[in-house]
Amino acid sequence: MSDPARESAFRLEIAGLPEPLVVVAFTGSEAISEPFAYEAQLLLPDAPVDLAGLLYRNVWLSFGAPGRGIHGQLHELLEQPPGAGCRVRIGPKLACLAQRFSQRVFAARSVPQILRQVLREHGIGGRHLCLDLSGDYPAQDFCTQYRESDLQFLQRLCAQVGIHFHFEQTPDGHCLVFTDSPDRFPLVGEAVYGDHRPAPGVRAFSVQSTLPGAQVARGRSDLKNLHVGRAVTLAAHPLEGWNRCWLLTGVEHRGQAGVYGNQFKAIPQGAPWQTAPRATKPRMASRQRGWVVAVDEPAMQEAGRVAVQFDWVYQGEGARSSHCWLPLAPELLAG
Repeated sequence: MSDPARESAFRLEIAGLPEPLVVVAFTGSEAISEPFAYEAQLLLPDAPVDLAGLLYRNVWLSFGAPGRGIHGQLHELLEQPPGAGCRVRIGPKLACLAQRFSQRVFAARSVPQILRQVLREHGIGGRHLCLDLSGDYPAQDFCTQYRESDLQFLQRLCAQVGIHFHFEQTPDGHCLVFTDSPDRFPLVGEAVYGDHRPAPGVRAFSVQSTLPGAQVARGRSDLKNLHVGRAVTLAAHPLEGWNRCWLLTGVEHRGQAGVYGNQFKAIPQGAPWQTAPRATKPRMASRQRGWVVAVDEPAMQEAGRVAVQFDWVYQGEGARSSHCWLPLAPELLAG
C-alpha cells in the first residue's frame, strides 16, 4: 500500500543534500516589512542525516508547482521520535538581525546608507538586496541605535521615513527589496473569483472600510503565487467595484497532504501604505557620559556644534569614526 505522506507534492530542497525531503505539512506567515516565517513537518530518509549540520543552510520549499515556493534558511530543526521525522523553521537571512543588539551613532549618513551598512555587516548585499527608492534621503546629522536589535532598528528607521520591504523569491535565492512607492510592487497577474471553479482561484473575498476612503480586503485562495509585496488583479467577482488591482499586505500559507491554500489581506493598489512602527525609539533614562574630541572642522564649530564620543558607541565593522556633532546649549553659545 502506498504511503500518502511520501506522495505529498511538497518538497524541501536543502543545499548539500542529494535529494529533496518530503514535506508532510507546512504553514507560513508573511507581512510587509516583516521577515517571513515558515514551519514544515518533514519525513527523513532511511539513510542517517546530520541534522545539526543542516542549520542555516539555504533551502527551497516547493509548493508543488514549478517555480512556486519559498527560499530561505533553516533557522531551527527539531528531531522527533523515530519514524516521526523532524520539524523545521525556515526564514530569511534578514531574521538573523534580531540576534544582535547594538549601541552606536551613525553620523552624516542617509537612511539608505545606514540600511546598506547594517545589512552588509550581516552579509546581505549584491543580488540579494535591492533599494528601489524614489524619495530624497539627505544625510542626517546623527542617527542613534540604542539597546535595540539590528532588526528592530532597521524596521523603526524604515517606518519613520515611509520605506517598506518585502522579498522576491526564486529557487536560487531570495532578494530583500526596499521601496517607498505603492506603485513599485510587481503585478503577478489575474486572480479569478469563484468558489466552485475547478482551476485554482480566489474562493472567498470581502472588503471592509476601516476609515473614510480606506479599504482592507480579506480573502481565501488556492493560488500558489500569492506573496506579500505583490499586486494581483481580482476578476469575475459579482461586485464589479472589487474587480481591480490589490496589493497583498499579509498572507498565511498552509499545505497538508498535497493540498495547498492561503488566507490573505490586501489594500487597493496605489493606496498609501504605512507600516506601523514595531517599537518606539528607546529612551535614555539618565545622563550619558561623552567626551569632546578634537576634530579640525572650523565650519562645523562655527555652526555651534561640538564633536562628542559616547562611552557606549559601537559603530560596526568598516564604519566611519564614531563621534557625532551635537549642538551646544544656548547658554554656552551666549558665553
